[in-house]
Amino acid sequence: MRVRKTLFAAAHAVATAAAGSAWAQAQAEFTDEQLESFVVAAVAVQELIREWNPRIEGAENAEQAAELREQANTELVEAVNGTDGITLEQYQEIGEAAQSDPDLASRIQEIHQEQAGN
Repeated sequence: MRVRKTLFAAAHAVATAAAGSAWAQAQAEFTDEQLESFVVAAVAVQELIREWNPRIEGAENAEQAAELREQANTELVEAVNGTDGITLEQYQEIGEAAQSDPDLASRIQEIHQEQAGN
């Protein structure tokens, strides 16, 4: 459960950072390959968030925090764009769809567990 929430939080962070609006499609259909790529990207995003959060929280002032957030957002977008088999838009669509579709969320969790077992 915690892993799933973290993945979705990471997905939402990138979606919020990269765009002002969500591109989720109601009852969207995604291939297993897209979902596998989503999980790979979400894990990379999660790691970056873990790295950046303490730096942002430790900023000396609001201006420095904003600069650090901008740098972090750039790296988050690069992490998603650097993942084979998924675009930033697809990543955002899957993340948003998973928040409202329990079946999709379960499938993503299964894929994450399969990948973690490898």
